[in-house]
Amino acid sequence: MPDASFDIVIVGTDIGGLALGAQCARQGYTVLLIGHDGKPNQYTLDKHPMLRELPLLYGFSSSPVIRSLFRDIGLIAEMRNKPIPFTPPIQVVTPGHRYDISLDADQTQAELRREFGDDGRNIERFWRSATGLNNELGEALGDLPLLPQTGFIKKRQFAKKFEGQEVYREAQERLAFPGHLKFSAPMSAILLGMTNLQSAPLSPVSVRRLMQHFAHGLFDFPGGIDGFKRMLVDRILNNSGQYWADRRLESISIRRNRVKELTVQRPHRTLQARVLICNTSPRNFFGLIPSEQQHQNFHGQLKALQPAYYKYVVNFVVPRRIIPQPMGRHVMVVPYPKQELVGANGIWVAVSHLPEDPEGAAVLTVQARLPYRGLPTDVAGFDRLNGEIQHSLEWLLPFLRENLIAVDTPYVTKNPDTGEDRPDPTAHLEIYDEGFPGTLDLSPIPGKTAYKNILLLGSHYLSGLGLEGQFLGAQQAFKWIRKNIVLKQILRK
Repeated sequence: MPDASFDIVIVGTDIGGLALGAQCARQGYTVLLIGHDGKPNQYTLDKHPMLRELPLLYGFSSSPVIRSLFRDIGLIAEMRNKPIPFTPPIQVVTPGHRYDISLDADQTQAELRREFGDDGRNIERFWRSATGLNNELGEALGDLPLLPQTGFIKKRQFAKKFEGQEVYREAQERLAFPGHLKFSAPMSAILLGMTNLQSAPLSPVSVRRLMQHFAHGLFDFPGGIDGFKRMLVDRILNNSGQYWADRRLESISIRRNRVKELTVQRPHRTLQARVLICNTSPRNFFGLIPSEQQHQNFHGQLKALQPAYYKYVVNFVVPRRIIPQPMGRHVMVVPYPKQELVGANGIWVAVSHLPEDPEGAAVLTVQARLPYRGLPTDVAGFDRLNGEIQHSLEWLLPFLRENLIAVDTPYVTKNPDTGEDRPDPTAHLEIYDEGFPGTLDLSPIPGKTAYKNILLLGSHYLSGLGLEGQFLGAQQAFKWIRKNIVLKQILRK
């Protein structure tokens, strides 16, 4: 007999699964959240706060999906005050140009006219077309079911209901970026930095939604990503859910294509789940199913899933005094607009820690995009890569080299046995380049799996829509659960 039984077991701490857990717990489902070796986004090095991932929070004022989810879990009033928009959302630095992207559309267009002269008119037209908020498209996306749809009838119904909508057909028209590379290159780098799916080219729906969210602001949140996740976890706990932060899933037993039993370690316990949610790395998660119980075609698809790029993050500690007063909290730097936007050519710089003491140390968190085969394999390679990124960072901070206090990347960690530095593969932030069939080129992984009661969420499901995609996945999964899993207390009545 199992030690415990839950309606919903969520494995991992990505935002999508936490949002789903908050919805389910509020509606009376018994919810268990398992940390499964999830790491906080912030860590410290010599008392300096470092980040594992760039804190990109957006869509709070531009996504009907995000607003409706916070309303459903009872946080709509609280969310009116907590997210604070950065002003400006981001600055752009390229050779000969330095301009602000503002929350004020007129101000942004004035900046573009000032920087690009005669080309500014074409850029202005593109900006108005790309960033005009389309609530109809947002609401249409909110009607999407969990993807992909399977079976002839469901596929036909899906095509008729969604793909036939005029708003979707319009959104499928590709946006033609202006030919001025010193504008289009940094804009492309910003969009790529907001997504974990880089289809070639990007889905027009992805481009439109990401541009709309970006133009309506990047937000700070108390405690950053960790504080945002804690708020969702608290909603689970406040509605009688449980959170086993330090435990991990050890094995998944399958019978007749359903989860039969789960084994959790630290300490060892057996569980039953009516629905199991993968909210972490799908390949590692599904590897917990014994090979003789695996759905071979589905696992073959997962094994074939290889990243095309990685989001690489490195932290630089500098004296606050060398950060210019007009510098924004987010800056995109593209030193060579004619070259590919990889490595040090296209770095997203966030001032992730700015002390009040003018003599204190600030932390700059820098994100770059690396080709799959361009990821270093040893510590020396990471040191060289950090040096290249530092060189690009000097476009912003000319006196960085002589004032640098420390450099650290979560991609390198200490060997607990020897104390020596070594690469850490668990820190990898993967980017895929192909949408899974039936997901409208919005997701590299399926939400519905080959197993009847296992769903797949996390940072990669619908990642073509960035943060909005995680909330949309939670909404879709919740609708599926409401339809397929009847509450036990209702059955007792």
